[in-house]
Amino acid sequence: MEVEDHNIVKLTKFEAQTACTIGCERRLTNRYKEVGAKDYVKEVQFDLGGFERDIQAAAAEMAFAKAREMYWDFSVNTFKKPDVGKIQIRHTTRNSGKLIVRPDDSDEEIFVLVTGEIPEFTIRGYMRGCEAKQDQFIDNPGGGKPCWMVPQDNLRPVKKPK
Repeated sequence: MEVEDHNIVKLTKFEAQTACTIGCERRLTNRYKEVGAKDYVKEVQFDLGGFERDIQAAAAEMAFAKAREMYWDFSVNTFKKPDVGKIQIRHTTRNSGKLIVRPDDSDEEIFVLVTGEIPEFTIRGYMRGCEAKQDQFIDNPGGGKPCWMVPQDNLRPVKKPK
């Protein structure tokens, strides 16, 4: 999949520091059992610990918002609430990673795959939940909970903001 330049986003050091703060707060809230978080991604991102995973995911949300010129609300533990505007961001550090959609994810929401790690991220594409929930995409990595993992070639490209 060829990536257009407008889908490559580099965070400034200050933006990265902000994402680090939000990611750490998310992990600490989870660790201190202030919320009933589900740690779904442990099955598909074996190489990242919880703090690193939460920091990189927060940074991916910030990168998407920056690229689309949208507001990112720095939310902590809002779980099913969309991450940026009405959009759910899914992140992996793997450049060849897939878009993950889970059984309890909304059929109507849009899910965007963002890959990379601080400071540079790539917006790979998107798909609506109901479109991702097809038998051909079902996977069960690491013996965890089954989910849908959509290859990047099946995603719609994210267009340049107007």
